[in-house]
Amino acid sequence: MIVKQLRNPSEKEIERIVELTSVGADSSPREAVPNAAFLGGDWTLHAEYCRAQTRAVALEGELYVGLAEGSGLIVSTASWFSPGRSMFDSEAQKALGYNQFLLKLTEETKDWEKNTFGKIVVEKVETLFMKEEIASRWWCYNLVTDPEYQRQGYASALMKVLADKADKLDNMLGLIATTEENVNFYRGIGYRERGNVHVPAPTGDFDMHVMTRDQSSKAFD
Repeated sequence: MIVKQLRNPSEKEIERIVELTSVGADSSPREAVPNAAFLGGDWTLHAEYCRAQTRAVALEGELYVGLAEGSGLIVSTASWFSPGRSMFDSEAQKALGYNQFLLKLTEETKDWEKNTFGKIVVEKVETLFMKEEIASRWWCYNLVTDPEYQRQGYASALMKVLADKADKLDNMLGLIATTEENVNFYRGIGYRERGNVHVPAPTGDFDMHVMTRDQSSKAFD
């Protein structure tokens, strides 16, 4: 398999990543619950939201893809932000589709994201980390593989790229998992669960499993 970073993705590549993310949500009802919260339950906005995220990561984060041998088709993708950065933390990122997306959300959804979810992240997620850890922490916002190519090592290969990079820099990796299946996958590649945070949402409550990996974690196979 081929793994590479997309620094300046084409519109075709962006749309393929959006397609992958949409297929991933459709194939996993449990993963759809947290996604629904950020959309206010309006799935017609999902592609637009994924597109804004992908463009934001390509601009100021690190976007990786796994390509199927022979066809070169993008079949897996991972989105990361380096220490000190996050999704939509700059006006430049927001201008790539996120601002337009926000205009289509209901006031209830925007209030939930700012005053419920935002408060939980500050008070219950970030407090699981020491300041020194936050300062050296990479964060994964998205990892998805085409269902037809799952269990073939694509996701693990994408995650290994950042694991190797973080190990060399003496950095930590962090992410949120929302299903037991994903928790088990991340444990299998050296992550441990720091905490489990319950999130109430109008579209359905969900749990966030905060996972981290550092130099003390077991090496990838």
